[in-house]
Amino acid sequence: MTSRATLGHLSIDEVIDSLTGVGGSGGRTGPELRDQIQIAAAEFDRRTAAILARTLVEGLCERPSDVRRLESLLILGLAHPQVLNKYRVSLVEEGRRLSALLENQGEPDRARGVLEVLAQHAPQASEVEADLAGVMRRNGDVEEMVERFLHRAEEAAADGRHKDAINALQEVLLHDRTRRDVARMIRDLRYEQMECRQRVSRRNRLAVLAMALAGLLSTFALRERQLHEEYLALPLADELDPVHGALDRHAGLERMLAGNRFWLGGLRVRAERDALGVRIEALQARVAQGARDEALKRDRRRLIAEASREHGLLAVQSGELETALEHLRRSAAYGDENWQETPRVLADVAALEAWIGENP
Repeated sequence: MTSRATLGHLSIDEVIDSLTGVGGSGGRTGPELRDQIQIAAAEFDRRTAAILARTLVEGLCERPSDVRRLESLLILGLAHPQVLNKYRVSLVEEGRRLSALLENQGEPDRARGVLEVLAQHAPQASEVEADLAGVMRRNGDVEEMVERFLHRAEEAAADGRHKDAINALQEVLLHDRTRRDVARMIRDLRYEQMECRQRVSRRNRLAVLAMALAGLLSTFALRERQLHEEYLALPLADELDPVHGALDRHAGLERMLAGNRFWLGGLRVRAERDALGVRIEALQARVAQGARDEALKRDRRRLIAEASREHGLLAVQSGELETALEHLRRSAAYGDENWQETPRVLADVAALEAWIGENP
């Protein structure tokens, strides 16, 4: 191989010889081409490969159909794929073009060797396999081609690549339509492919359903938390004013329950509301009973006040002023400010006290 120091002065032919190690147009089959790729990968570093790539690309721009230049570019590109990225060179397309040129020159073995190397380096390139099948068929290697595609279909099916397996089997049928076993294999693979798609579709639906359910649960949990915080913010029953405090809390609970029918925490809140309603009824009944008791007590005191006033007036008429004053004072003590006789009783008490004080 040529040293890096002299690479900048190499001609295109010298670059080709440094890559192929062959002068002239001697042919190489697939195994020999793979050897040259391995040698180029080992002998040239990336910088050296970049210099060689520039020379080859410039040479191909001058003579795009030169077989030796194309072959050298393919060897370098497969050994150092990154050096051709800046030139946007497709190794698959250039390799197919090289194969077509070689076959047109009457070198089908070399054309097949190029395609076999390409198929190894780009196994997903179905067009390379199609070209290889065509070369093998035209070269009379139909049985070998069939075996190759059957083997490829077997590998693809084992890897779960049903589409690639079907394509390979269809290539077999294209050249031998009597293979009923191949047609049956294609039918079975299509059935498996359909089942696989259905399984994937079911998994996708389940995944979407799970995501939707997770989102729903997350939203539900957030809503429950917000409602719980709102519940905690409700006013508590005031012990100083238990009736109004209980009424305010009951109204807040009722409002929350009415606005949030589907609330998990509403079960506990509903129980509290019902218990609070019972408590409110009891408190209201107690207040009402207290009001009745107070009214009864007030009426009883007023009766005592009326009776004491009557006794006081009778005592005044009898001249028993001390006794009259005692009864009137008692009447004033039992009478309340709303009793209409209270002012008169107080006036009578004051008058009697003054008269008795002046006339001991």
